[in-house]
Amino acid sequence: MSTVPNEPLSTRAAAKALEADLLAAGFRAGPPPYCKTRVLATDRLACRKMICGNCRHRGLDHRPFHRSLIYRALAVCRRCGAAEEV
Repeated sequence: MSTVPNEPLSTRAAAKALEADLLAAGFRAGPPPYCKTRVLATDRLACRKMICGNCRHRGLDHRPFHRSLIYRALAVCRRCGAAEEV
């Protein structure tokens, strides 16, 4: 997986690169069908409480991905577009 650099000019591209890496690895965007609503709600809440490591904005978006039984999620900053896998 790619890492998100701490450079404001490249953060949106880095977030897109993380998404592209997951898609290239066979993941599909969206939550897995077996995932309980309360699990997704907990993950969304955790992302909303996170602080962006790049611009310090509080409240990141939850972007789930799945491949078979594997579930991964990205936390993406609404302000600068930085992302990290959670």
